[in-house]
Amino acid sequence: MYDHKLNISICICTFKRPDLLKKLLFHLLGQKDDELYYFNIIVVDNDFNMSAKQTVEAFISTSKLRTRYFCEPRKNIALARNKAIQNADGELVVFIDDDEIPSAAWLTTMVRCFLDRHCDGVLGPVIPKFVATPPNWILRSNIFDRPDPQTGSIISPKDMRTGNVLLKRNIFKGDQNPFKPELGITGGEDVEFFERMTKGGHKFIWCHEAAAFELIAKERLAIDYHLRRAINRGKARALIDPLISLPTIKSLFAFIIYFFFLPFTIFGGLSLFNKYLIRLCDHSGRIIGHLRNAWQKLRIR
Repeated sequence: MYDHKLNISICICTFKRPDLLKKLLFHLLGQKDDELYYFNIIVVDNDFNMSAKQTVEAFISTSKLRTRYFCEPRKNIALARNKAIQNADGELVVFIDDDEIPSAAWLTTMVRCFLDRHCDGVLGPVIPKFVATPPNWILRSNIFDRPDPQTGSIISPKDMRTGNVLLKRNIFKGDQNPFKPELGITGGEDVEFFERMTKGGHKFIWCHEAAAFELIAKERLAIDYHLRRAINRGKARALIDPLISLPTIKSLFAFIIYFFFLPFTIFGGLSLFNKYLIRLCDHSGRIIGHLRNAWQKLRIR
């Protein structure tokens, strides 16, 4: 399919995590395969105070890798991702989060999988790595675990994300905002993007061997973090799915079931209780989101 070395743009969106960004940039130095590709790095700082600028400038001063820094001052992950795409010049675009560390042969493995499978993109697993000892309920509830199918599996949009993904740049052609800004605060912009791409006929496959390790900070081990995140996920789905739709109806019934079932889960221990409490918040967020959207429409009228 390609008779030349591939040009790859590795895109990193970051927000007030200069120490983690420094670790990631250092690990990217080892991602080389001169026979297959060469790559450049794009860092988009989503902090208007440009807290990542000094870290990137220090990296540029000591590295031969072509690295460019941009700032998206409006706090919105979708806008940050869009700015990265707008400035990417590689045939392939790779997204990796600023709190992730790639495995040793990560990029080579992902590129080879892409070349072998003739697809539009490749996603790899993100394996949690706790920086502090997690409470037992976190481990027993498996809330950080994600699906990890066999290499070559075609995956559904609900299991796709931008934390560890390689994409053809031409799938973004003609779209100035491939990631929807209205979802950039609640999250869910990546799921909506992949849903749209999949409906458009693009194929994305899984590569089990192309792993990245996600550094789980201590604050992400608290239940309130997961409840807020679940509510935001639900609100994001309310912006994506119509009010009168099967997912919304399912959420309404699930909310009722979980609401009455939740008190009984405490007999199964804290891990079971928290697991279903998070699910309840997912569905609650969707319902709250639809109610808010309906209220806003009524006010406009």
